[in-house]
Amino acid sequence: MKKLILTIAILAAGLGFSPAAQAGPILGSDFFAGSPPYTATGGTIDVASTITATYQTNSGGSGDFVGSPLTSFGPLTIDFTASGAGIFGFSSATYGDFVSSGFNINVGVNGAIKFRIVQIAGAFYPHFGTQDPSAALFDVTFRQNAAGVITIVPGDRGLMTTDGVAAPEPATLVMLGTFLVPVGFGLIRRRRSLAK
Repeated sequence: MKKLILTIAILAAGLGFSPAAQAGPILGSDFFAGSPPYTATGGTIDVASTITATYQTNSGGSGDFVGSPLTSFGPLTIDFTASGAGIFGFSSATYGDFVSSGFNINVGVNGAIKFRIVQIAGAFYPHFGTQDPSAALFDVTFRQNAAGVITIVPGDRGLMTTDGVAAPEPATLVMLGTFLVPVGFGLIRRRRSLAK
């Protein structure tokens, strides 16, 4: 039984999980300009559970993002009550997909002006070029004035950066799960039969 499981594991590792030949994980950064209206549940950004905005990629990309397609996304919501992929994400057939995994926030007040600095960790799956997915961060700073008007801080537009560290393809995770579940059930069954 152990030899059979080992043989299956070697075959799966050699055949099923070999990555396609590409240029490596995407590395660089791209700016995202925000456009109103911006909305925050609860009315103020310092206590809001969600903030919604429309974004558009800018032509200020660096690294592998140079020449990436200009793309509009939105309205997109950042949900501070969610976890994992439910926090924030976007998808475009020509640009790519961002899937969140966690976030950090800092809230500040300067007189009547409130700030919320948001950094969302996740993975970016490019649909342009030949690069593989990479770990990524999406940073944005919101400001709300005394009149309640919300903006993205000028000059600190939304910024997505990728660090060139490979992120697993969703299909690879499904294949891994498909392999491990039967193996796990087989081991449980074997232990039960040995215990009798």
